[in-house]
Amino acid sequence: MIDMLKRGAKVEDIETAGTIIIVGSPNVGKTTLFRKLCQKKIHVETPKNSFVELSYGELNLDGKHYKVIDIPGISSLFGNSEEELIVRDLIISEKNSTILQVIDGKNLKKDLILSCEIIELGKPMVFALNMMDEALLKGIVIDEKALRDELGVDVVMTIGNEGEGIHELKRSLIHPRVSGNHTQYSERIENGINEIQTLPHRNGFLNRAFVLQLLIEDSRILEYIKETFLSSKELERVNQIVDRVRNTNKNDLKFEIINRWVSRALEIEKSSTKILPVSKKPFWEKSSNYTYHPFYGILILLAVMSLLYLFVGKIGVVLSDNIQFTVFQNYLIPFSANLLSYIPSQFIYDAFLGTYGLISMGLAAGIAMVFPIICTFFALSVLEDSGYLSQVGILLNSLFKKIGLNGKAVLPLSLGFSCVTMATLSARALDTRKERIIVILLLWLGVPCSAQLSIFAAILASISLKAVLIIVGVIALQSLVVGYAAGKLIPGEQSTFFMEIRTLRLPNIKYTISRTVIRTKSFFREVIPLFFAASLILFLLDKLRVLDYIEMAGKPVVTGLLGLPARITEVFMLGFIRSGAGAALFKTIADTEHLSEVQIIVAMVVFTLYIPCFTSVLLGVKEYGLKIASGIGAFVVLYAFLIGIILNQLLHMVY
Repeated sequence: MIDMLKRGAKVEDIETAGTIIIVGSPNVGKTTLFRKLCQKKIHVETPKNSFVELSYGELNLDGKHYKVIDIPGISSLFGNSEEELIVRDLIISEKNSTILQVIDGKNLKKDLILSCEIIELGKPMVFALNMMDEALLKGIVIDEKALRDELGVDVVMTIGNEGEGIHELKRSLIHPRVSGNHTQYSERIENGINEIQTLPHRNGFLNRAFVLQLLIEDSRILEYIKETFLSSKELERVNQIVDRVRNTNKNDLKFEIINRWVSRALEIEKSSTKILPVSKKPFWEKSSNYTYHPFYGILILLAVMSLLYLFVGKIGVVLSDNIQFTVFQNYLIPFSANLLSYIPSQFIYDAFLGTYGLISMGLAAGIAMVFPIICTFFALSVLEDSGYLSQVGILLNSLFKKIGLNGKAVLPLSLGFSCVTMATLSARALDTRKERIIVILLLWLGVPCSAQLSIFAAILASISLKAVLIIVGVIALQSLVVGYAAGKLIPGEQSTFFMEIRTLRLPNIKYTISRTVIRTKSFFREVIPLFFAASLILFLLDKLRVLDYIEMAGKPVVTGLLGLPARITEVFMLGFIRSGAGAALFKTIADTEHLSEVQIIVAMVVFTLYIPCFTSVLLGVKEYGLKIASGIGAFVVLYAFLIGIILNQLLHMVY
């Protein structure tokens, strides 16, 4: 993991005086402070084979150049989510680093639990006590000096949105301190920590955080500690100490350690905080209560999803179509055709402007995604910055938990009915690798995009209600069955979804737009080459007649096992290139070849369950890697045809 981080971060090549790593729980205003500190020297990168976004920036302090890294929100340094693993390994790999923890002044206790954990690392630290304006509106008054004394390092009060406290924060970061105010555990645990720390180690000092992980036997970090710090002789002695502490401690060690962090956080909060009476609750706090209400919360969610559908599915896709069909078809392609006319080669012409041409397909598909991508990133930023994603998770968590997800999965799944490609991208909002893979599987399997839906609606209007119910029922049932099985079989852990209810807040539009621009630039730097590569591969496969052979190989399955006309094979091939075009061809076949109701049912079920368009697949490769994307794609294709074959046989028994 550490090597992966180094390969993924270009900023590693820049010579710096040190690194500042900004950590904190979700929705504490980390990114806002990060942007205030670094201004415009920011870019976003994703470590190889990871879904986690890391934001990199540069900061000059007292004439020295520092690298600044903004990481996703976490609840623990030694948790199970991908974000927590990335953050932990990042902190381990950055030797000369300072930790800047951002704390929400309104939710002091929860953030202080993380503080107790971070202090055990023995690294220089600074605390930014953020959102103090919102805390005061709730009657929360925090004694800055008392909190500084309790934590043992500088504490700076900030209001990130307004830039208050930024100069003071920079001054504190010039000379950060290492806290000596560690959490005190039971006598046996403390003795065990001291014994292990006094043993001779390779590569410097073994901090208390690592020793605690040895005591609770965290397998994810155990191997690193053994390889980096301990010889075989020292390891044997450490194992003896660990066994003694674990055997003589009547409580579960992990539970006791976490319980002490909670107790310590409560002590610090009590000594540094006063709650004053508030005559009137702020508007955003009142609004927050409705977002997770069993009735009003659902209504608000439906309204938000409708707006999201309109914003991405209508505005973004309409702009996309205008670019693709107006700019490309009317101007760029004719202009390119005119230039290529001077080269008397049909092969070169087809390579650029043919069905799978680099311009007609690769560039057109890539550029056409600009506006939907911008709309998606902007919408995600608004939902994240406002804190609404957390509220949705609370509202629907119990429902989605049955298929290995949490409540936040409703957003990408609902967005899929607008555009599966953009929904694939929005799965970034989920917490763990496992959850994102399950969502992509469900999106690719059973969620038709708006282009398909509009054409399918016309077809459904021409068949019986019984047939419509069969189609909808079979597709919904497969999504539930596959989702449940995926939750049980796909390796990895479901996010614990321990989430404190936080107050909604109005996003800072300036920073939302800035974040959208940075994300979009970073995304297109990586994805445009993929479109060119895919176009070139499809072009070569077409010229070598491989695609024709695939179509010919598929016809016996389509005509024999599925009981459909041979031309339906073209629907599946065209549907992969552009799903709306495939659906349109299917409607033409249904109208002209007088398909039976059984054939329409089977064809619509298979086509809906069938793999989405190639832009969705390419984006899946970019986001999740070739191995995962191809594995999901292969499963979806095989599963779609298997269900179609079974359905065809069953329907002929009852129709």
